[in-house]
Amino acid sequence: MTVTMTHKYHPSISSSVLSIVDRLDYLLNILWWKRSYLFYREK
Repeated sequence: MTVTMTHKYHPSISSSVLSIVDRLDYLLNILWWKRSYLFYREK
């Protein structure tokens, strides 16, 4: 979602930058999921 929005508002961004942002967004989603999972499991 974030990448498509970035691409929509900034069409001049190169594909390499988009791929890096996509990868970062993917890693952040995984980290957030793990944190939420551990947090809910500890309750």
